[in-house]
Amino acid sequence: SFASEETVSLDFSPKNYYKIREEVYAEGNSIPEEVPMNFSFKNSLPIKDYIIQEVKKLNTEIDISSYGILREDMSALILSIFEVPELYYMSTSARYSYVTDPDTNIQYGEKILFTYTMDSSQIAAADAIIDGVLQDYLSGIKPEWNDLEKALYTNNYLCLNCSYATNIIDSSHTLYGALVDKVPVCDGYSKAFKFLLSKVGVESL
Repeated sequence: SFASEETVSLDFSPKNYYKIREEVYAEGNSIPEEVPMNFSFKNSLPIKDYIIQEVKKLNTEIDISSYGILREDMSALILSIFEVPELYYMSTSARYSYVTDPDTNIQYGEKILFTYTMDSSQIAAADAIIDGVLQDYLSGIKPEWNDLEKALYTNNYLCLNCSYATNIIDSSHTLYGALVDKVPVCDGYSKAFKFLLSKVGVESL
């Protein structure tokens, strides 16, 4: 049996988000598409897909114990979830717990704990508005365009339909802030850009 569970808090508010991001990428951390899983674990999804699935259910406590994720990789894993544009309703704080193997002293992620800024009915209403914006965006896409032309159109679409926030609110850092409130800052723009391009088959980082 493992030692008792310990908990770490992460603050993804704007003042700390870029600091965490720089630390994660400076260390060259990344999350593999496939990770080892115990045979007792019934979910065969890659860990990032599994967490996204649980976030979309508004699950506040997500068990990742069977994935064998090292504690040192937890910040990178959680950051990768915060960077998914469609999960605009996540609060800016998260926690994770970890346990220590007494035989090896290796520490493994146990659970991730999230909170949300909207309930399911509010998300459904917001998604409906976002879908309306998406349909407007798609109406201007020409089928013969290549990826570069789609990217240029997407950039122009956002520039014409958004204004850079001068009075920053929480949503300014999200897809919702760009497509619904229309007052994003840089990361709100980038998440909207990534989201829209994904809908026309263009992959972006």
